[in-house]
Amino acid sequence: MQEITHRREPHPLALFSLAPMSPGARDAVLHRANDHLRSACRGIQDFVLNVGHVQSRRNDDTLASMGRDGDVVLQGSSISKLQCAFEIDPSLHFIVLHDKSSHWNTQVYGENATPFPSGCMPRRVRVSPHQNTRIGMGGRNGDVIVFNLIWHQQHDLAISQVIEERRHTRLEENPAFSMTGHGDEDTAAPSSTSRLLSIMANYVLLGKLGQGQYGQVYKATHRLTGQSMAVKFLTSAPERRGRMKREVDALSQLHHDNIVNYLGMEDWQTTSPKIFMGLKDGCAKELIWNMRGGDASTTLRVMLHHMLQALDYLDVKGIVHRDLKPENILYERRVGGYRFVLGDFGLCNSTDLAATIGAGTFIYMAPEMLQRGMQTPKVDIWSLFVTYLSLSSQGGRFYEEARAKHSAGRFAPADHELVVALVLSFAGHQDVAHIREMAVRDPVGRASAAYMLVKLFGGHGLTTPVENLASRLIARGRIH
Repeated sequence: MQEITHRREPHPLALFSLAPMSPGARDAVLHRANDHLRSACRGIQDFVLNVGHVQSRRNDDTLASMGRDGDVVLQGSSISKLQCAFEIDPSLHFIVLHDKSSHWNTQVYGENATPFPSGCMPRRVRVSPHQNTRIGMGGRNGDVIVFNLIWHQQHDLAISQVIEERRHTRLEENPAFSMTGHGDEDTAAPSSTSRLLSIMANYVLLGKLGQGQYGQVYKATHRLTGQSMAVKFLTSAPERRGRMKREVDALSQLHHDNIVNYLGMEDWQTTSPKIFMGLKDGCAKELIWNMRGGDASTTLRVMLHHMLQALDYLDVKGIVHRDLKPENILYERRVGGYRFVLGDFGLCNSTDLAATIGAGTFIYMAPEMLQRGMQTPKVDIWSLFVTYLSLSSQGGRFYEEARAKHSAGRFAPADHELVVALVLSFAGHQDVAHIREMAVRDPVGRASAAYMLVKLFGGHGLTTPVENLASRLIARGRIH
């Protein structure tokens, strides 16, 4: 008899393993196409299939697809080419089972089962150590191939940490990459709108979080999962909604640890369109201003690092934020510290700035912001410098002097020039001297996010390809 190849224990990056509970599932575990997934597992008599340590052929948000043409190969006349997939929900930070079968014959079982929402498309349901721990596929009742999910972490935080580690680790390559193509009608990734239909159909508003120039923001919770999110009710003029819809749809395609996760939108043809976003713990301004001494300095440096990573990513994507300020930098508590994310892309790539600038924003504007020419990602670099300055030990004095230059509650271009001069006068202070390259009047000579990441953080978190950095260096050691 041919020896069955397998790992002695589950892979460290496997979030869970599939333990066979039916003859069809045992056949799948022993299928040669699944050799790279097979392992022994303590307490389980049969071999299991590990999920999470191999790069999916579908997309980065897919842990593994299952089916006749899946990452996990299943056989059977009632099994679809793409039967189902385990996906990382990019907004709510948990794992979902997505039924992609032709006959909707993927099911969940057990005392802790939460069925797929009736009549809701796409068919997605959360899986966790305590919810939907048995799945079945094929046949009339979805019971031809049945697996138990054996989770290797039992707590949500630990699972999130494995997911985070997985993002920064080179995953094993699926052997099928070299044998098959990528894409047919069964394997297309869901659009940002379609994958959020189930979220938008199942939320409950809890209370108002705040109000901005573009509308009111409410806290909401998902009925099925209990996860929190933010819902923004827009109040923009009808003629601007088309552009904003295109921008939000584009932003929902961005995936970066330091950029707020835009989940999707709905009711765009009504007078009250809504944007769904991930909910964070608060804004950087509140957090850092309530700290003292060394804690504030350490946290401010973490914020700088995270925002430079976000801006470098946006630079590579060709996106300019245009409204970076302390209120638009959000944070969430993590084990051992904080994670900062850039949010509120309300002015992203817009051209009608004169009509949207308020007293609280002009302080952070780059000198070229009032010019009608081309604006580059360097405007965000200036704004990040001013944000850092305003949250440093010099922030109180800077704010006081900046507000004194504002003309009685209304914006005037002459006021902005006075504020620019004020920012430049602070650039040599010891609190911000290490980032003074970010406060250069001429955007051509102003440092880029990539340059500052290399200078201050050894290039950690770069999106700009390293091979592209040398070509962007200029005589003074700055980068365009």
